Amino acid sequence: MKRGNGSTLVAFINATMNPTRYVQDHARLDSLQGELNAVLVLYGFRVTDQGQLVWGATASLRPCRERPATPTTDRGSGHEWG
Repeated sequence: MKRGNGSTLVAFINATMNPTRYVQDHARLDSLQGELNAVLVLYGFRVTDQGQLVWGATASLRPCRERPATPTTDRGSGHEWG
């Protein structure tokens, strides 16, 4: 198997996740972006709301931004979310 630098994959993701492709179906874009980011974040990447693949410390899952503002405990695990 030949391995490249990933530019073809980046171009594919950028083209596929372009928001203009989903003008009639925003829910589908949100769903695809969330599912893709769930995997990409493991490697330090994410797809932005503008449909661009980015790398760096800002990679995060969308549900993390939607957590409640007040701290709660996750069912006795001792892990606090807030």
